[in-house]
Amino acid sequence: MIESHPEMKAVEVTDALTAAIEASPKTGVTYFRCNYANPDMVGHTGNIQSVVRALECLDAQMGRLFASLEKVGGTAIITADHGNAEEMKDKKGQVKTSHTTNLVPCWIVAPGATQLPYKMVCANASEEMGLGISSVTATFMNMLGYEKPEMYRPSLIQFE
Repeated sequence: MIESHPEMKAVEVTDALTAAIEASPKTGVTYFRCNYANPDMVGHTGNIQSVVRALECLDAQMGRLFASLEKVGGTAIITADHGNAEEMKDKKGQVKTSHTTNLVPCWIVAPGATQLPYKMVCANASEEMGLGISSVTATFMNMLGYEKPEMYRPSLIQFE
C-alpha cells in the first residue's frame, strides 16, 4: 500500500495545517506541530522510486506550508529524529530499509521575513558543541518566549 501510494496523507495533512495556520490570527493559536511520516515509512519499503515520489510530494507540501507561514508572518522548525530515505543502499549495494545514524538537518524557516529577532548559534551544530536533536526542544521553547529548563541542551538560537 505505502509503495503504491507514497504520498500517504501528506496533502490532506497540509490542507488541515495550512488552514489552521491561516486562521491563527483569529484563533490565537501560536504553535502547531506536524509529523510527515512519508520519508520514514516509504524508506522502510526499500523502493527507491517510491521514496522519490514521497519526497517530491513533501517538497510540494513544504511550498504550501511556507506560503501559509508567509501570510501570517510565521516561522517553522523543520527536522527529523533519524534518517532513512537519504540512504537507500548499504556499502555493498544492497537495499537498505533500516533507519540510519546520519546527522539530520534542522532548518528554521521564516518565509518573507527580512530580519529575525534572533541569530543561529551555529550553522553546523554538533554533539561536540553540546548541540543535537535534543536542542530543537529548547529552540522552540525560546521561540515561544519561554526559557528552557536547565537540564535541556542549549538552544540553536540566541535572541539579539
